[in-house]
Amino acid sequence: PKSIKEQSRPSKAMNNTHSNQSRKATKPRKQQQQKRKRRKQQQQQKIVHKEEEELLESQCNFCGFSDASFIENEENLDLHYWQSCPMLTSCKLCEQVIEIATLHEHILTECESKIKHRLCQKCNIPYSIQDNNNHKCVVDKNNNPNTNICPLCLSDIGESINCWKQHLLKYPGCKSNPRPLMQ
Repeated sequence: PKSIKEQSRPSKAMNNTHSNQSRKATKPRKQQQQKRKRRKQQQQQKIVHKEEEELLESQCNFCGFSDASFIENEENLDLHYWQSCPMLTSCKLCEQVIEIATLHEHILTECESKIKHRLCQKCNIPYSIQDNNNHKCVVDKNNNPNTNICPLCLSDIGESINCWKQHLLKYPGCKSNPRPLMQ
């Protein structure tokens, strides 16, 4: 027979189930904590993603200028494109706003003006067919056919990927750009 002391103690089997239950109880707690942690991380990622989207929406695709008013009203971004973006210009023949880097191509292929143009074989600059005799070729003795020539100032600006941004956005910018850089 068991003594009163032994009878009041829990059996080994009971001890094992109690410890198993406590282990089972801690597993769901850990899983819940991990779920909470994952949810918090996802929420933070959503916030960061939203901030990045807002930054992109508030930024000019061409010059990178950022302004909160672009988000508030899309017309403000259009106004920037139309009037002040230093990477864009209005075609003098058709008034369409285009990238400065593509102005020569625009004049030759898509300009809606009635004036036809031809590409000079020596300097790679378009000229009006009507002004054929008045075209002044801008030939550089070291003229590289792969180099970029600014259609505004007719300077050789190089071949690199960033040459247009360097020429148009780095202060003081292109001296012939009708949209000067702000300091």
